[in-house]
Amino acid sequence: MFVDLIRLFSEIPDFRQVVLDNYRLGNGMYIVVEDGRIETLTNIDKDTDCSEYDWLKSADYYSQLIDMNKAVDSNKKIHSCSPFAVFIKADTLPEYGTGDKVLSMEEFEQAIIRYYGILTSNGKADSKAAEILKTADLPEADAGLFESCKNWLLNNLNEIIQAVKEKPPVKGSYLKIFFKQALEKYEIEYRRYLLPKIFNKNDYNIVENGKLLGLSNYNMGLNAKKPYLELMGTRFKVPFRIGLDDSMTLKCFFEWIQDYKTSEGKHPNSVYLPSGEREALDFSKDFNKFVSGYFLNFKQKKDGIYIADFECLPSDPDEKPFFRIENCLGADNWRYTNLYEVWQLEKITDDVFFSKRLIKNYTVDTGDMQSDYKAGEYTKNLENLMLRYRKALHNYFRKGDRKALEYCADAMSKSMVLEILRFDEENGYWKAAAAFNLRMALLKQIKTGGDGGMGDFIIELSEIVRKKRDFQGVQPQCDNDKEFFFLCGQLVRYLFSLSEASNPKHSFAESFLKAKDSAVLKRKLRELYITYGHKILLKSSRFDNLMSMAVGYEADTLLRDYEDYFLAGFLSKNLLYEKKQEAE
Repeated sequence: MFVDLIRLFSEIPDFRQVVLDNYRLGNGMYIVVEDGRIETLTNIDKDTDCSEYDWLKSADYYSQLIDMNKAVDSNKKIHSCSPFAVFIKADTLPEYGTGDKVLSMEEFEQAIIRYYGILTSNGKADSKAAEILKTADLPEADAGLFESCKNWLLNNLNEIIQAVKEKPPVKGSYLKIFFKQALEKYEIEYRRYLLPKIFNKNDYNIVENGKLLGLSNYNMGLNAKKPYLELMGTRFKVPFRIGLDDSMTLKCFFEWIQDYKTSEGKHPNSVYLPSGEREALDFSKDFNKFVSGYFLNFKQKKDGIYIADFECLPSDPDEKPFFRIENCLGADNWRYTNLYEVWQLEKITDDVFFSKRLIKNYTVDTGDMQSDYKAGEYTKNLENLMLRYRKALHNYFRKGDRKALEYCADAMSKSMVLEILRFDEENGYWKAAAAFNLRMALLKQIKTGGDGGMGDFIIELSEIVRKKRDFQGVQPQCDNDKEFFFLCGQLVRYLFSLSEASNPKHSFAESFLKAKDSAVLKRKLRELYITYGHKILLKSSRFDNLMSMAVGYEADTLLRDYEDYFLAGFLSKNLLYEKKQEAE
């Protein structure tokens, strides 16, 4: 992953300047000191337009810490890394802040002294850091200039605090003090801080063929608090190492991602990074217009952004199909027609199967999900199914991985149909029928889980049973097992509709789906007829034809092998309620 990202990012002309151009100042009070005087004092928020903004942006970038675990100030009171800048939380300033973290004036002075003492030592106390700096070709640190900056701060603390009192910054933001110097000096001191700290931990550094290699500090949770993450069972303790220059490039990439925003002003979530030559680095969010490259999913943590998922996508994705959902059950008000792009199928799958809870939860950690259950729409069982299959669906819809869906389409779609049928109360026919139609379409598209053309056959089957329903004189018969189970579904649905229950539920069908074989199913059908048969007219030839066909058919088959045909009969428009002219 990192090799690809480093290569792609380093191909961008002047990529470090791209990062700097994309950088934005955070909220807070900014003070610029020049020739021993405060020349600029301004509070900056997202809407501030400051004449010194560009200079401040560069100086701020070159003064930031990699993270708080690599602070210059060992007590972590000062949050900058440059001798020309001091960053401190405004709420901790003496005589201004409130709470138990407020510093006394003496503590503030000691923090400044400690901070400059460490900067002046130039990493001499750390042998590994000193070795790295020897290879950096940096000029000697100007200890005299550092000392003058420190002394100015110590002599002007009261003036600084008074300025904050008179012009309070945004609550929770920083006070940032800068000494006006050439930005080249800021950059030199930033590299002096950065190079010894760019790797995760210098204990993992090695020298190979004269080149220093270390563990990346990005997308890596390995640290002193998590020694169990080391690869103790191998000759190497860390998963990979990269060179110093590559580590700096990777840092730039993550900084660019951290500040990158889409055209809607939002941080990216799941995006595509095209491969090939380019003048600028940018993402695509539309898989249908994507040719080849990389898929990335980002997540935000307290200490910054990280890559949660990365995958190299083929130059020709498995498919971007023409997709059709046939209304094989004859559901009324059918609104799904021909589909031409993957995102349309994805949207319908999310709507029909998951009540619009899939896409928004593709990559959400389970602990961060908000379970918005709703009776008759979304249940705990549906959420469990979503969690079980969302990875496969994500891989198909967002990465073009057909095999991901092939492995689970049959089991997933059947589970969805049965669960929707179970909990639906008011709109169950339409929702369950839509789920079944979608199941048939998925199976036909990927040709897995049995007969890929089952949906087309159900349409034909319905017409066959319709003709036999209207036979006169000659007693019709079932021709095969598929017809028998479809017919049983029709009869169960019809008899069930005769119930006088005020709010009958489709979970009623579940007891029939538990029948082991055709014999048990026919027995249950007879019991249902005994219960509701008194409501059927004696001269109902249509019902007589269908009932006699079902009872008279001998099948030595298991219901589970023909469950789809039973469900199709149960969910289809019931043939016994068709008017004669409608049938004709």
